[in-house]
Amino acid sequence: MKIVTSWGPAGYELYGRRFLESTQLWTGLDLVVYVDSMPGFQIPGVTVRHLEEVEGFKEFRDKNKDKNGQGPQGYNYRYDAYKFCAKVFAIHDAALACEEFVWLDADTITTGPISPDWIRQICAGDITYLDRTGINYAETGFIYFEGVRARSLIADMWDIYMSGDIFNYAEWTDAFVFSRLLVMHRLHGLKTHSLTDPAYDGLSAFENSPLREKFTHLKGARKNNVQAPSNRYGQLLALVDYVQPRTIVETGTWDGTRATQMAEIALRHHDHVTYLGYDLFEEATPESDALENNVKKHFTLHDVEEKLRKFQADVEKRGQKFSFTLTRGNTLDTLTEVAADFAFIDGGHSHKTVLHDWTMLARVPVVVFDDYYSPDAQGNLPREFDGVKRVFDSIDREKTLYPSQDPVMGGGIVHIAAVGAGLPALNLAPAGPVPIKVQAQDCMPKDHIIGNVRTNLSLVRRWVGKVRPHLGELVVVSGGPDIARRKDKIMRLWKDGAHIAAVKHSLPTLCSWGLDPDYLILLDPRDIKGESTHGIVRTTLLEHIPDSTKVLLASMSDPSVTRHCLSLTPNVWGWHAMTKALMDAQVFPPGAMLINGGTCAAWRMISLGQALGFSKFHLFGFDFSYPESQVDPKAVDDKGRPKFMQVQIGKGAGVKFWTTGELLAASQDAQHFFEHAREMGIEIYCYGEGIGPTLWRLILGDKNQKLPSLSQMFDSHLPP
Repeated sequence: MKIVTSWGPAGYELYGRRFLESTQLWTGLDLVVYVDSMPGFQIPGVTVRHLEEVEGFKEFRDKNKDKNGQGPQGYNYRYDAYKFCAKVFAIHDAALACEEFVWLDADTITTGPISPDWIRQICAGDITYLDRTGINYAETGFIYFEGVRARSLIADMWDIYMSGDIFNYAEWTDAFVFSRLLVMHRLHGLKTHSLTDPAYDGLSAFENSPLREKFTHLKGARKNNVQAPSNRYGQLLALVDYVQPRTIVETGTWDGTRATQMAEIALRHHDHVTYLGYDLFEEATPESDALENNVKKHFTLHDVEEKLRKFQADVEKRGQKFSFTLTRGNTLDTLTEVAADFAFIDGGHSHKTVLHDWTMLARVPVVVFDDYYSPDAQGNLPREFDGVKRVFDSIDREKTLYPSQDPVMGGGIVHIAAVGAGLPALNLAPAGPVPIKVQAQDCMPKDHIIGNVRTNLSLVRRWVGKVRPHLGELVVVSGGPDIARRKDKIMRLWKDGAHIAAVKHSLPTLCSWGLDPDYLILLDPRDIKGESTHGIVRTTLLEHIPDSTKVLLASMSDPSVTRHCLSLTPNVWGWHAMTKALMDAQVFPPGAMLINGGTCAAWRMISLGQALGFSKFHLFGFDFSYPESQVDPKAVDDKGRPKFMQVQIGKGAGVKFWTTGELLAASQDAQHFFEHAREMGIEIYCYGEGIGPTLWRLILGDKNQKLPSLSQMFDSHLPP
């Protein structure tokens, strides 16, 4: 099987060299590189084709030099046919000689072993690609082609470029044309398969597919920052790469992920790497968790052994060897002095356990500790978790505490710290303006949510469907306390004809103003008698629903919520929210409209609003934070964990907010909506002082969001 890619002189220096280095992880795959403006360029063992010699490429470029994305309003990549034609002509030429091949963007680094068997295992049909629902064209960084029907589509794409028909398309990129041809060719029997996670509706399809296990796609600015680690685990792997160990020992194996990552790096330098792992595995208890300050779930010895055996088999397929030994039990009893080149201490965090692990591993040339805590900018420090710090600070050897930006829930910064001679400095990659990332989880068990959907399908009689676009504006009022300060603005928009959508927390406030919202959106799989995110009993929030208000109730909502609403108003309309629990459950009726896009009701209202024809949104109450006067930094939740955390948004000193894990998960959706509003064809305006408005000002505040008219669109792309 062949893998095909392309680059020019700048691309080769920026990312092509790294691409080539990482192909050492390939087995049974031949590389074909199409180069642009690189006369005489050759790579030993690689087929190099010069695009200037490929059929049609030079003719198209010579004829369309002005189709380079430049217009009166500046550069727009959507209309740069000159640049983006290279991939089309490379793929067409490759298809003339290959029955089966993969296109892989050259700004991709292979991080795990790949082979034809692995590729065929994840691919299916004539074409496998990366679909995107958050924008109107696919991600084309990875495309698998196989058979006559795939080559037919490629031939049609080449014809569109050579005939000039591409300039009749709304956009002139290869991805846009490819996506339109997929639709047409499916009608004639083309079989396609998307690798994108079906629950994902953003633009980073590559990173939300099985490809993330084997590749890093350096999109955009990431191409320029491939050397600097982004967090402390990136620093850890950089140290492994620097030390080049043959034998690695780790206390706190957990699920085995770090084991395979460290081994993969070490296998860049050796044909045989040995790993020794220690963990309590299933012997862990709540008492041991409390003693050792552990907050993570536990995996069984069997599960981790299976994971490492699979990794072992993959390594053997490429002619290398990975050996491992896992030891179950408390390291106070199981860990004795071992011979190794590199050690990672990340097991029990009590002073007694850390000191014992260090004593047993002190002869290892490089020992790295995780979970060294330092104060954050406000002086917060989790002092009860000081086992690593006390041991590391007492070591009288050459050592390095690495800089970190990794926050601790409740305050503080967590680092790795290494003991060893001559270790490199590992500065972090510059932090972006929005350093928020939380993995959202369904708040109720999967079976419960599936049961909710099935029950609501019989309770709800009317369901929301997609409507044609219109010029109406939608005001979405979330539950942040800032809405009290925005009453005049909200009332003015309402009186000017805007539609109003409330969440349950904002409904009582709006009604007290004499404003009956057009919509009340509900997305909550928990019982109506329980407490909400803000600690308010839900029945209190839903004591009154105006007759004119349409209740937009997600089918995943608890049936007690549905029955309560139906007891107050017949004006209840259902809609289907896609969540993790519902991805594979197949509980929705055929043809049901599924709404992605957000971890809470307020954000889903934007996606639902698009389905209802709105394209201009005004957001209020998207605080996702608490005033400092309402925060007790020492408060804990029902599991004994810190209830509040402080986050910083922006570069330098930034802006700091107190929030909770659940609110932070909701606030991270802001980045997606604000960054991709234009691609989604919507305008968003966010008002207030909390996390949401702060992100809006950073991302959209100084930008003109208005889309061009039809005439402006075509006038702006006429050649000078």
